[in-house]
Amino acid sequence: MAERRFDASMLVSLLQGGFLRLEAEKDRVDALNVFPVPDGDTGTNMWFTLREALRETEPLAQGPLRQAAEAMTRGSLLGARGNSGVILSQILRGVGEVLAKSTNVDGRTWATAWHHASEVARTAVMRPVEGTILTVVRRAAEAAQRAAHQSNDLDTVHRAMVAEAKQALAQTPELLPVLKRAGVVDSGGAGLCAILEGMQQVLSGESSQPEIAEAASPMLQPTSAAFSEAESAALPGHEPQRLAGGDFPFTFCTEFVVEISDPSFQKEAFRERIASFGDSLVMVGESPWLHIHLHTDHPGTVLEAALAYGKLHRIKIDNMRDQYLSLVAQPSEAKAEVPVPAASDSERVDAQTKADPSVPPSGIVAICNGKGFARLFRSLGAAVVEGGPTQNPSVAEIAEAVDHLPTPYAILLPNHDNVILAATEASKIAHKPVFVLPTRSIPAGLAAALAFVRDRDIQENLQRMREAAARVTTGYVTQVIRDSEWDDLQLHKGEFVGVLEEHAVAQGEDARQVLAGLIEKMVHDASDDVEVLALYSGADLPEEEAEAVVQWAQQHFPQLEVEHYQGGQPLYPYLVSLE
Repeated sequence: MAERRFDASMLVSLLQGGFLRLEAEKDRVDALNVFPVPDGDTGTNMWFTLREALRETEPLAQGPLRQAAEAMTRGSLLGARGNSGVILSQILRGVGEVLAKSTNVDGRTWATAWHHASEVARTAVMRPVEGTILTVVRRAAEAAQRAAHQSNDLDTVHRAMVAEAKQALAQTPELLPVLKRAGVVDSGGAGLCAILEGMQQVLSGESSQPEIAEAASPMLQPTSAAFSEAESAALPGHEPQRLAGGDFPFTFCTEFVVEISDPSFQKEAFRERIASFGDSLVMVGESPWLHIHLHTDHPGTVLEAALAYGKLHRIKIDNMRDQYLSLVAQPSEAKAEVPVPAASDSERVDAQTKADPSVPPSGIVAICNGKGFARLFRSLGAAVVEGGPTQNPSVAEIAEAVDHLPTPYAILLPNHDNVILAATEASKIAHKPVFVLPTRSIPAGLAAALAFVRDRDIQENLQRMREAAARVTTGYVTQVIRDSEWDDLQLHKGEFVGVLEEHAVAQGEDARQVLAGLIEKMVHDASDDVEVLALYSGADLPEEEAEAVVQWAQQHFPQLEVEHYQGGQPLYPYLVSLE
């Protein structure tokens, strides 16, 4: 393409090109599930994540590149869904961090940005695995650096990236045996290749970069990715003080974002000024963006004081006394608490002595999919975020649910492998201590929630919940979407498969027969102390069919207590657990 300066408009165009190409490919990427069941959602999660990055960035196309790069980072993080979306957000964060510090972006800068992106994404994953999107982005970045030694032309460098990324993608089955057995390439890597190819179309002038449909108006949010870990972790000392009988030293929980414009701004002086109006101050971020949380009796005075330093955005004021009265009046709707770093004994004692004994020190946020499951979690006192296979909530949605809880601590139950990374990122930007208990199935999450005792110490509850979740074994029945080999079974499209802890153990044309085989396998493998067999029927399963299965289970396993609940989950007509 003709020589063009890399500015904010250019970044927006590249994101648009990547988004439109991913949009065209996302169904194909979703289908690249290593398991032949209908819960592939990698393309969809990456699409949602990139869409939010673009929505944040588009309104800043005519501004400084630094602001657009920071918006890309912010939007992708808050919009990240599922593991693939979180990893993509970290890739975009790495690119954005380099661009935000660059005054002249050329081929070498672009190569540096992607090298940094690869490193950031890899550090975000606890146990990096080769043969995944991490391999694809690493090899693309290495190709970019090699090309940059030969040419400083951005188009040339990016073409080298695309070529290497596609080659790396094709080789992912050789690095990850599960891909080879399934006959697919890595879905996250495929999504990244689509994005890179879309960007290449923009660089070569092959795309017209149309506007994103239903583009959002500018919504300034705190630049979460720029917060330091020390600041973004809510500390025990920042919990709300609460006196006996539900009285509070201060009435209003006040939150806002201030966009600093004062050239003489001093962060510590600003902190002292705002802290003088109340307590429980949490201030995260760096100039020009600061996110403020304060308990005060005079929110208007606080906002007036902050206005002296710049513009205010996303103002939110809650009456904590009203929240307290609502909580006491409806104990079954107890709000959630999330796992955080363990507080010391003295900190926990201090927190408990401050708290009103009638208000729980912690609560639960549970992520689940299905109206029946949502009712079950709410009946146990948990706040619910809808999500799960193909319906993963974003990092921002999870963090918002945590922040709306009036309790000092939160325990977060992801209830699915593909939600754990997003839950972890949400815990970093929430404004209270969050403990992520990495439950991998909804029945395990229900067992954990059932073990929760609302007036117990947070550490005691976490221990009880971990032990309860560990005692649960989960299986499910679903329909096969393509011919495939899974473990020792040759599966055919359209038949049903029974899955036990991600291993295929039964198959057949009749879902009930497959369920019977699954349950028999579960009971056979279980320890002698299992007591309860729970059946959760799916959204489209007739009640009479579920009752017939319950009767069969009661007859065949009289030693077990058989329970039936309407889970209402899509995709899986039967979900079953042993405890």
